[in-house]
Amino acid sequence: MAHDDDILVSLVACDTYANETLTPALDQLLHHLGGLATFVSAGERVLIKPNLVVAKERSTATQTDPAIIYAIAERLIALGAHVTVADSPAFGTTKSCLKKLGIEEDLLTLGVAICDLKNAIKTKVSFSNDVVGLSALALQADKVINLAKFKSHQQMVMTLGVKNLFGCVVGKEKPIWHYRRGKVAADFAILLLGISEKIAPVLTIVDGVMAMEGNGPTSGNQRHFGVLVASTNTVAVDAVCCKLVSRSLASVPISACAQKLQLPGANFDTLTLVGDDITSQIVSDFVHPDMMPIRFSPTKIIRSAIKQFMLNRKRESKNISIYNG
Repeated sequence: MAHDDDILVSLVACDTYANETLTPALDQLLHHLGGLATFVSAGERVLIKPNLVVAKERSTATQTDPAIIYAIAERLIALGAHVTVADSPAFGTTKSCLKKLGIEEDLLTLGVAICDLKNAIKTKVSFSNDVVGLSALALQADKVINLAKFKSHQQMVMTLGVKNLFGCVVGKEKPIWHYRRGKVAADFAILLLGISEKIAPVLTIVDGVMAMEGNGPTSGNQRHFGVLVASTNTVAVDAVCCKLVSRSLASVPISACAQKLQLPGANFDTLTLVGDDITSQIVSDFVHPDMMPIRFSPTKIIRSAIKQFMLNRKRESKNISIYNG
C-alpha cells in the first residue's frame, strides 16, 4: 500500500461562523497547507463547488455555510483569480440555493460568477470505467476548490468531500447513476471515487462548524461540531472526518472502497495531521442515519424530473433570471 506520510490533513477548531472567529480559523486552516496562494495564481479560472443540494436556510446545516463560501471567494478574488460558484442541486438552482442562504447578492457584488454545473461532457472515469456526463465548467476550470459539508447520509452513511463532487454530474443524470450503480453500495462508491479523481480538486474543505446528524443529507438535525477540515487529498479528508464521529472506515462505503483500491489518503494511520489536536473533537454519540437503498426506481426518477420541471416553471413565472457568469 502507498505510504501517505506526505499527505497533510489540516484540522482547526472553529466554534461559530462569526467573522471574528471564522477568519482566523480559516487562515490557520490554510496556513497549515501552505496558504491559498500555494494552490491558486492570478488570472486562473477557479470553480468553487459547495454543497448546494436544495434551497434551505443555513440554520438547517443542509448546505455549505454561506460565511465559508464567501470567505473563500473573497480570498480568491484578492489573489486575482476569476471565481465561479456553481453546483447542480438536486432541486432548484445554484442561484436559488445561494439566495436562500442570503449570499447571492454579496457574491455578485464581490465579482463572483454564479451558474449551474451543466453542459455535460461524456467522460470516462477511473476505477469503474463508466462514461459519465460531467460538467464542462468543472472539467475545464484551471482549479477546483471543493467546499463540502459535514453530514450524515442515508444512502452512503456520510457525505463529505468525495460525495460532494457527485454534484459535478450534470442535472438529472445523477438519479440515472443512482439506478445504474446503486444496487450495491460498493459499486456506487467506486463510481464516486472515479468522479472525484477526474475532477481532482486542488483543495477540499469540509465545513463542520455546524454539522448534520441523523437522516441526512437533507432531513437530519443540525449539530454543533466546531471543526474545519482540509487537505489537498479528498479521500484523506473523508477518512479523518469519519474518525471524528467514531466510524470505522470499513463501515463507510466510500472510505472502505478507497482502502480496497489502495488509494493515497485512504489509510488513516499513515496520514499527517496538522493544526489543532483532534482528540477533543472526536465524539461517540453522533447520530448516524437510518439507511435506505441507494438505487432509485424508475418511478422515482420520473417523479424527480417532474418536480424539477415544476420548480423551474414556477421560477420562470416569477421572472427570476439565472445569472450564468
